Amino acid sequence: MDNNTLRRLQLTELEVLTELDRVCRENDIEYVIAFGTMLGAVRHNGFIPWDDDIDVMMTRPAYEKFKGLRDKLNPEIAYFQDHDTDSSYIWGYGKLRRTGTRYVRAGQEHIKSNTGIFIDVFPMDGIPRGLIGCFFQDIRLYFIRKTLWSRVGYKNARGVERLFYGFLKRFSVEGCFKALNKEIAKNTDSDRVRILMMPCDGKANKLNRGRKKYGMEKRFLTSRALYLFENKYFYGTKDFDGVLNYLFNDYMTLPPEEKRVQNSPAAEIVFCGGAGDHGK
Repeated sequence: MDNNTLRRLQLTELEVLTELDRVCRENDIEYVIAFGTMLGAVRHNGFIPWDDDIDVMMTRPAYEKFKGLRDKLNPEIAYFQDHDTDSSYIWGYGKLRRTGTRYVRAGQEHIKSNTGIFIDVFPMDGIPRGLIGCFFQDIRLYFIRKTLWSRVGYKNARGVERLFYGFLKRFSVEGCFKALNKEIAKNTDSDRVRILMMPCDGKANKLNRGRKKYGMEKRFLTSRALYLFENKYFYGTKDFDGVLNYLFNDYMTLPPEEKRVQNSPAAEIVFCGGAGDHGK
């Protein structure tokens, strides 16, 4: 998308983050900005210039509390979405979407769930205390994740990959979420956590080894500080150097220009009021 559209998208996402922050502060719910959003706060005091999304992390208890208080959100600004609130939504984490907008990911035009410009809200769940347990948990989660993704992957894949996703599509979405809930119920007292329905966070930094590869320290979510982000203050990990080294290693060095690209290509974007870009 062009720079003007990207900036408009960023500012719309910022509205959603501001609403999440309001509800969390008023109801004592701990969150932290995460991944590229946290990096943007430290390195740019706002969005990474080419970044097109906002990420937030919460411990599982904080996430469930926020989800239970979703009616506290101003419905004119944002609404919460996960599989429980929208049965056609097939991802294992939540999104907070901007009311009155549309944002359709390229390749996902056939997915029936509600759309809208969003920020990701990731619940962080425990990993096993043993390395072997982490390995087998990762395998189980891989097949749950790929089975859900097969609804998208089958549509766009070819050859052997299409056969693989076609096989996985035979398994039900509800069965996947039952299996996911069993994983959520395990390891609740773990000292390390991860997003269960995404690849291990630690793999972003190839230097991570052992259990560190499978999950970040839980303290990254609970020991917090305020950071300036686009002239507003939001909560992030107090040990910013620890979390950003874990995720990115040499995080203050800008990537080469050819890697300064957006992550989420859109087939359609409609901003509040109906004005938008189509086929971008």
